[in-house]
Formats: sequence, structure tokens, C-alpha cells
Amino acid sequence: MLSVPRQLFALAVLLISITAFATVSHGHALQPGFLELRLVDTDLYSVLWKKPANRGKPMAISAVLPENCDQAKPPQSVWDGMAYLARWTARCTGGLEGGEIRIDGLDQTSTDVLVRFDFTDGKSSHAA
Repeated sequence: MLSVPRQLFALAVLLISITAFATVSHGHALQPGFLELRLVDTDLYSVLWKKPANRGKPMAISAVLPENCDQAKPPQSVWDGMAYLARWTARCTGGLEGGEIRIDGLDQTSTDVLVRFDFTDGKSSHAA
């Protein structure tokens, strides 16, 4: 049986370990990102961008839409308990077909990004 001072020391170590783990568990660096583009009107898309957390901050990746889309900077991301989330609309003159969607900074990570296209005709498409 442990003496009282050793029990207190063991309890203190346990509490410090739990607290330290809780402060860095804001997400997992291998959690995938998610980009959804949903057509809501002619050439107008609703954009949902979820960035995983890395050490409690948004991962240093950015969704870049095709050149024919308005290039307004996405709004500030908000932590939703699982990832950093941003929503906005983008006008892409002529649609997305033939355009290039990039995830800048992805090559510097160990994660992936799932991209989902949702069209008004009920069809959807996924890419990773």
C-alpha cells in the first residue's frame, strides 16, 4: 500500500497527464478535410470547407476554386468541435466544368481532402 504522500503524488501526475492531453486534443492531424460545392442557382455555388485541426489551430491548407469563380476570400473559420468550418457562396461564370479546384498546402500534410459536388439534377460526385 502506498503512503499518503505517494498517493497524492500519483494522483497529481494523473491529473496533470489528463489535463495536458485534453488541451491538445482539438482534432487529429490525420483527419481529412472536406470541401462541398453545391449548385444553388445558375453559376452560384454554396461552399462548405472543413479544415482539420493541427495542434489546436486550423491546418495550413486552403481551398482554391477555378479562375472563373469570384475569388473573394472565404470567411474566418469557426471551430465546431471537430474541425474548422467556413461557409460562403461563390459565383462561377460558366460553372465548374473544365476548371481546376486545388487544395493549396495539402502536399505538406499527411491528410487528404474529400471533395463533393452536388448538382441540382440530383446527381452528386465525390473525389479524394
